[in-house]
Amino acid sequence: HHVSGDRPECQEGGKTPKCQKQCQSTYNVSYKKDRHYGRKSYSVKSDPQAIQTEIMTNGPVEVALTVYEDLLHYKSGVYQHVSGSVLGGHAVRMLGWGVENGTPYWL
Repeated sequence: HHVSGDRPECQEGGKTPKCQKQCQSTYNVSYKKDRHYGRKSYSVKSDPQAIQTEIMTNGPVEVALTVYEDLLHYKSGVYQHVSGSVLGGHAVRMLGWGVENGTPYWL
């Protein structure tokens, strides 16, 4: 979305394919055997050190974040909210972190 590259531009509003409640002929796993369940869920403190420790110990974590209007105009580098209203929330998988030009970021 909204970046230069070899991928085609997104159509305004996007086009979602129609849902088909049927199996793909090339996928040989039954619906019943393809379901996965977690044994438990838990929360991690909203603290960078606690989150980093969790990632290093147990792998990627699921997080929720607030999406603002200026994200739609993001081009590259570390995104930082500057202006615009809240558009909503988004859930993503966080798998690491780093620092770019002195600015810490999450992957």
